[in-house]
Order: sequence, then structure tokens, then C-alpha cells
Amino acid sequence: MTVVLIHGGGHSSRCWEPMLPFIDTPALAIDLPGRGSRPGELDKIRLEDFVAAAVQDLQRYTDGDVVLVGHSMAGITIPGVLERAHELIRHVILVSCAIPRDGTNLLSLFSQQIQEAAALVQPTPAGTTRTEDEVLSGQAYDMSDAQAQFTLNVVVPETYWPIREPVSLAGFEHPVRRTWVKLTGDHTFPPELQTEMALRAGCVDVVEIDSGHMAMVSHPRDLARVINAIGRGARDVDGSSGDAANG
Repeated sequence: MTVVLIHGGGHSSRCWEPMLPFIDTPALAIDLPGRGSRPGELDKIRLEDFVAAAVQDLQRYTDGDVVLVGHSMAGITIPGVLERAHELIRHVILVSCAIPRDGTNLLSLFSQQIQEAAALVQPTPAGTTRTEDEVLSGQAYDMSDAQAQFTLNVVVPETYWPIREPVSLAGFEHPVRRTWVKLTGDHTFPPELQTEMALRAGCVDVVEIDSGHMAMVSHPRDLARVINAIGRGARDVDGSSGDAANG
């Protein structure tokens, strides 16, 4: 069995580094196009490129017995991966993932003010970035100083098109078991929105972790404990042990 990890927006595979030592099975953290091992012009990459890259890594680097873990913006990639490679996946774990309504885009999950601001952004090969203050206030609010500095060190510019393209949820129709990890302190996707999105994703199980949005950094042991239990086939998973000081 292999745990395959798909990062969220503004990040690469590096965001999983604090959690990887606590995963007790082989794990593969992939880079979506436009970062890390898959550099590219960020105004030319599409959501289909994200899906194709993830499927390619599943086919190339795993034995077809995968626990697929996605965080945040990975929620718009995972349905496409399930549509094309569901037979390789034993279980999907959605960590506060972005799951818009079928046929809408990721931006639809946010306020009108944020959508209007996004409409003013122009596509550039360099992509869009967040300021240090935006990263600290939006992602590092529950982190130690060391964790916050790590986060600042690993953020990357993001692509233009994927968050603006319609998302098909058809992949969730395949009978692959899935678990939602609800981050109860998440400011990006508050718990009530996560409940709605978990239903859209057809999650049978929901596990809560008292964490902000970047649980793999701020609560790595807690998140790893959930993933390990699911990997072992555990039916009852408790992710609430409170390791916010870990770093």
C-alpha cells in the first residue's frame, strides 16, 4: 500500500515534509504542474494538467493499492483522478478539501468580495503569490514560530486557470470509500462549509482534528495518525490528540 499526498494551492509536495516521518507506510508526495519537479508557465496550466499529472504518478510509482490524501485545493483534482484511475485507489482522505458544487469553480466557495478581487487578477507566467503577512494570517495562525517559518519557506506561486474552471464531481460516483478530515479551526473553509463539502464528496466517515488550515504542518502527528489508521483498515478513527506544539 502507498499513501499518495496531493498538496493544496500555493504549495508543492514540500508542505507534507513535517508529517512524512510519522506515516508508517510508503508515502509519495507529488508535485502538481507549475512547481517543484513539474515547473511550467503558470498561466498555461489547466485543471486537466493537474489530473493528468496525479494519475501519471499513481500509475508510475504505486502498485495500485493507494490511499489518496488531498488537502484544500486538491479537492478540485481528486474527482478527475477518481474518474480516470479509481481502480488504483483503496480509500480517499479529503483534508478540508475544496469541493464546489458540480459544474462550478473553486472561487464559487468564497465571498463575493474575494471573487471580485480575483476577477481583477491578470494571468502571468509567474503566477499569483501571497505576501508574507497573508501567509501568516491565512495559514500560520495556529503554528509555532518554527512551523510558521517553514510555511513561509515552502509557499510557491499558484496557477491562474484551475481555480476558475468548472469542476465535475462525476468521479465521486465511483464506489471508492472516502473519509473527510474536518479541521475545526480552519479559517479558509469553516467547519460548516466543510460539512457541506463533505456531503458533496459523498464521505461516509468524518474525523475531526482541532487544527487550522495547514494541519500537516501545525498538527502533523494528529493527521498522520488518521492516515495510518485508515491505511490499516481501522473503522474507528480518532484524530483528536492535540499536538499543536509539534514542529
